[in-house]
Amino acid sequence: MVVRSMGRGVVALAAVLVLACTLLSPGTALPGPASAVDGAREHVERGGTNPWHSKTFTYRKNWVMRSTKLRKCAFIEVSGKLVTKWRYTYDIPSGDPDPNTKTWRVKVRNPSIHVTGWPILGAGCDSTSRWRVKATMRQGWFQSSCGISVDIGVGYPWSVQATPHYNCGTNRVGHTVSTEGPSRQTLHQYNSGTPVHFEEEIAPSRTGMYFTGRIIVRVHTGRASDNFTGKVNVRVK
Repeated sequence: MVVRSMGRGVVALAAVLVLACTLLSPGTALPGPASAVDGAREHVERGGTNPWHSKTFTYRKNWVMRSTKLRKCAFIEVSGKLVTKWRYTYDIPSGDPDPNTKTWRVKVRNPSIHVTGWPILGAGCDSTSRWRVKATMRQGWFQSSCGISVDIGVGYPWSVQATPHYNCGTNRVGHTVSTEGPSRQTLHQYNSGTPVHFEEEIAPSRTGMYFTGRIIVRVHTGRASDNFTGKVNVRVK
């Protein structure tokens, strides 16, 4: 009896193995984790559109300007974010989302400049003291190869007109300028919200694309002024 019972068990097990081998025939791929492309395809198949995804890129950079002409220093810091929406582009022959290229919508959020006056001390600067600094602060944002048009949000004191301060032409740079001070406190150029909007653009998924913020600060004393230029590069990928 035991032998017959085991025999039936072996036969049943063999049948299960045959069925499994039939279902997983050679060349059949095992299911893997769902990707963003799979999610986009399924969304489209359910009657939706190719979905957008959100991604934020934060930047912060600082420099010390040491002017021997003015006998003054200035600590300059910039900060902000590039907020984006992206989705895979469609492959024309198949109609499926193409993982090799992405369509991007990019905005610059809260781009700020901060300037603090430091006295010169020997061959360096004295970060523990302050002087009454006055500064003209400019910043311009553009796609690094100047290939994308720029729009300005409604109500922002920004411009897209060509200017000698930036290398790109009209409608390629969103820029602004303000003069603050004099004050012993840190000067701020705040730009709350999203003043700069780039037109929709397609870029390779692997490399993405770069955006540049060009920073120009002119520091004034009572009788003279001196200039500083810096740059921030942000990769969107």
